[in-house]
Amino acid sequence: MKEYSIYELNQRQQYMMLMRPLLRKHALFADGTKDYRNPPEPKENEEVTLTFRTAKDNVDIVWLRSDAGKIPMRKADPLIIIR
Repeated sequence: MKEYSIYELNQRQQYMMLMRPLLRKHALFADGTKDYRNPPEPKENEEVTLTFRTAKDNVDIVWLRSDAGKIPMRKADPLIIIR
């Protein structure tokens, strides 16, 4: 078994502590259906609630981008659908 120097062990420890998990792109989803946009067919200037789905701990923040600029979306309680 190879022995590592204190320097090598410290380097590995720093790497593990600073490493961020990879973004799982396949876990990101939103579309224009009624499940993700309420109301599904909004009138002009009507308030709309948008939903963006992602896996747990996959992102730190989600931004809504529009002609008006960037708006941070806020996290809501997990949605549980029983069918």
